Amino acid sequence: MINSTASGFILLAAGLSFCGFWFLRPYKKSNGSGRVGFLLTIIFLGYGIQNGWMGLGMWIFAHNSEGLFVTLLVDNILLTITAAFCVYTSYYIFSPHVSPWRSIMLTVLLGTIATITTVISHPLPYLTAHNSIELNTGKGLGFLIFYLLFINIGSSIYIFG
Repeated sequence: MINSTASGFILLAAGLSFCGFWFLRPYKKSNGSGRVGFLLTIIFLGYGIQNGWMGLGMWIFAHNSEGLFVTLLVDNILLTITAAFCVYTSYYIFSPHVSPWRSIMLTVLLGTIATITTVISHPLPYLTAHNSIELNTGKGLGFLIFYLLFINIGSSIYIFG
């Protein structure tokens, strides 16, 4: 049986991937000249892959704490990559004459710290009695993941807001 956390991530992945393919259509019609459409496609497909990974991992490894740990570890890497694309796209759209590399490197550094912290703290996620997954990350790792999510979501709001 699929748990509620996995089903939420899988549904979110499907919706975000659909949005990614939706942005790909105008890019293809422009014969590759509209780079913004391509970047938005990459971002939304990145969101879809990241959420799909979490959903499938939480579904398959619901009763295996080590499997859930590996799912969380790989998810931190995917979240970092997507955040870096979000930062690049924000600069590309709104400040094309400013180099985004300093902000991208800070984002990658934050993601690297989150990944290393995940390995060091080695949280053991578990399935709760309410049929959901508790990631059991603790405050420090939870804040690092929050900041990565904030960069992802904040960049998207900045782009579309």
